[in-house]
Amino acid sequence: AASRLGAVTITSANNVSVNNISAASLTQSAGSGVTTLGNITTNSTSPSFAGGAVSLTSGVLNITGGIDARGDGVTSGQAGGNVSLTASTGNVTVGAVDTSGGAGQTGPGGAGGDVFLAASSGSVVLNGNVTTDGGGSTTGAKAVGGRVTFASPVVVAAPLTLSTSGGNGTAA
Repeated sequence: AASRLGAVTITSANNVSVNNISAASLTQSAGSGVTTLGNITTNSTSPSFAGGAVSLTSGVLNITGGIDARGDGVTSGQAGGNVSLTASTGNVTVGAVDTSGGAGQTGPGGAGGDVFLAASSGSVVLNGNVTTDGGGSTTGAKAVGGRVTFASPVVVAAPLTLSTSGGNGTAA
């Protein structure tokens, strides 16, 4: 099995192409041309870790798989990571995005991460569900779902569910 990378930062790039990436977080601060990525995973299989942030900026963004930035949890749920995708010269195309907070078993649930999608000179093309649910808890406080912001026209290219609910639990 492939090991997970630490925080990955790309300061500036032209025409990036990576099949799949598993990292603590992923940032591309600037880019030109097309950034094409397969599946992006910033959640952890280890208990009690928050989901890692994904922040990508390029001319065109093409995420052919999905983004998994879910929080985890054992005692208390951990927050999902925020996702921000911005294209300056074309479309942002993305599959499913999941920034859900982790469920708490005896402590509070984790909040869902926020999702921001923008294409300055194009559209946001969605090929999957967007989920930012807050984690629930059997005995602790429920958590709020994250916000979803579309700063450009949206093209729905596949059946779509947007879910931003809070988790089950006691008082918020």
